[in-house]
Amino acid sequence: MGFGTKCLVVTILAWLLYKFLFFDSKEINYRELLENKNVIITGASSGIGEEAAYFCALNGANVVVVARREVLLQQAVFRMHNLSPHSTAKFKYITADFSDPKISEHVIKDAEEFLGSLDYVLINHAFLPVTVDHMQRWVGSEEQHRQLNYAMNTNFHSFVTLADHAVPRLNQTNGGLLVVSSVIVETPAFSLPYASSKGAVNTFFTGLRQEFIKDNLNVSLTLVHLGFVETETSLQTLKVLSGVLKTDLASFVTEFPQASPKETGKAIVTAMLKREPYFYFPNPAQIRFFRVVRTLVKDPDYIMNAIINNAVKFFQWKKKYLW
Repeated sequence: MGFGTKCLVVTILAWLLYKFLFFDSKEINYRELLENKNVIITGASSGIGEEAAYFCALNGANVVVVARREVLLQQAVFRMHNLSPHSTAKFKYITADFSDPKISEHVIKDAEEFLGSLDYVLINHAFLPVTVDHMQRWVGSEEQHRQLNYAMNTNFHSFVTLADHAVPRLNQTNGGLLVVSSVIVETPAFSLPYASSKGAVNTFFTGLRQEFIKDNLNVSLTLVHLGFVETETSLQTLKVLSGVLKTDLASFVTEFPQASPKETGKAIVTAMLKREPYFYFPNPAQIRFFRVVRTLVKDPDYIMNAIINNAVKFFQWKKKYLW
């Protein structure tokens, strides 16, 4: 069996596994599940978090949005008031920089004091690689270690401390915790600080969920693995990384299903309400393909590098000569 045939077989197996074991087309009543629920969303000044907040508000929830940029948070609160079906709905913003994980306790306590209780907490904020300095081969420089520490504090330690303070409160309401991670852990080269922080998130919250099950805790934990979403930050990251690698990555990424922040915000809220354990979006088959490759081949990193490089060249050729 040739290399191309093996890749095709692996892709088909991953797709079938998703379709028959993981696909859930059941419709849900958003208004019924979100009406008068109390929700905290971090990273909510723009992009996915902002759209998730609007979707919750539209369906009757009370929402506290958290981020660094106060002006954008003020605008989000104003819009949520306009979207909500209830004139008495509660909306508030909290400015917070999660590079200091200790601020998590203040965020949870302040939100609970305003809302009265907590039903859902969506941890979505992130330090993302958006400059050339963030996307270089690892050489162990002082600057790279600074980036690693910053990424771990913002993208991992603050997630843990938020969960520390949120889970006991969510346990009282049979609530849900949603944590946003990234598929970059499957191909982490050239963004090791960011990818390492997301790898830590995956490991910690997978283990925490297992402990919830063992302890019969009344809290659902949804771990979201996001692929490419068309946010301003993601587009900037793609552009910079293309320059670093001297490769048109856009010709590769755009061949796969993508999603807008609005679609993604709704999708992750849906996964939370369905109490999904793991959620892959917007292209589950692609993400599961990476996992299957790592399981089946002896040197998955070599194979993954070859697949991506050859795919980029093919899509560039197709774009130039075919359509």
